[in-house]
Amino acid sequence: MKNYASILELLLRLRQACDHPYLVFAAALSKDSVRSKECPLCLDVIDDAVAPRECGHPACRSCLLECVQRTKRCPVCRADITFESIGTLPRATRFSVDLKTRWRSSAKVDALLKDLAEIQTLRKQNGAEGVGKTVVFSQFTSMLDLVWMALDRAKIKSLRIDGSRFENEKELSLSTSNVLLVSLRAGGVGLNLCAASCAILLDIHWNPQFDAQAQDRVHRHGQTRDVVIKRYIVNGSVEEQLLKVQKRKQDIADGALGAATEKDKKQAKLTELKLLFAEA
Repeated sequence: MKNYASILELLLRLRQACDHPYLVFAAALSKDSVRSKECPLCLDVIDDAVAPRECGHPACRSCLLECVQRTKRCPVCRADITFESIGTLPRATRFSVDLKTRWRSSAKVDALLKDLAEIQTLRKQNGAEGVGKTVVFSQFTSMLDLVWMALDRAKIKSLRIDGSRFENEKELSLSTSNVLLVSLRAGGVGLNLCAASCAILLDIHWNPQFDAQAQDRVHRHGQTRDVVIKRYIVNGSVEEQLLKVQKRKQDIADGALGAATEKDKKQAKLTELKLLFAEA
């Protein structure tokens, strides 16, 4: 387990490369070593790092904000913390290139633009009552930055909900836009988006419940339209293996691991890592 965090970071880079090459090759480096640390809440490599002033323990922005909303305590040392005390760890920009002058698309961004164009055509043919709006989910806030840039270049208006917004700011309306960009961990819960009839998941989370909760924001009580759920998977990539990990996690949900020892849980993590590197 000594190299567990390093393996997680390498897997994170492989997953990000499936979304967009800039997430790996043009990512701005943090001024400290937090980039390779594990979030104490989602147990993934920290993305968009923040820390409370009271204790300085880093975590993902969306994870820590959700934790403060629920418990108002640091997940590591249990110190009392507030929204106001959470600060972004130093980093000048998310990317080391100017996106406006050196823009580059990716397979998933191209697929998204194509799907949005088709949905817009259907809306014109069938009316807003027949075809709702679209919610785009990603677990990486930096990917949402790139998608927003692509939509802006394509003259497509969009709204966004991510970990930088507090709970009372989630009451956003889709009335001025047909596309809503949502951080998977920040917007996967607490939202009712029945105005939308299509949910697009740009990437896969380790925990299948995160994906399921995101889909439930659209497919829920009060929805009167047929709902379309799309998930983008890169052929022959680590994402296909991650699907197998998700299936395994789903199979054992509410099962033996609910009462497993720490040793059992560590062994399960190792099994999942081996599954990711197994031959298809």
